Amino acid sequence: MLDDFIAKAEAIRDGRDYDERVTMPIDISDADFVSIARMAHDRDITFNEMVEHILREEIDRTNRELTSAV
Repeated sequence: MLDDFIAKAEAIRDGRDYDERVTMPIDISDADFVSIARMAHDRDITFNEMVEHILREEIDRTNRELTSAV
């Protein structure tokens, strides 16, 4: 994550475009990897795109739950 931060900071300093998404390492089991890889294959997207999709869905679900709890 530090490398990602430094790369973004250098791009900002140099006036270059950069990816605004945050790089985040994750640890997953072999079984979860295979499951996610199959889901990605079924959708014809990359593994990383599938992980991003799953994370966005969970963030949205959590936000909905927090909003409805208030």
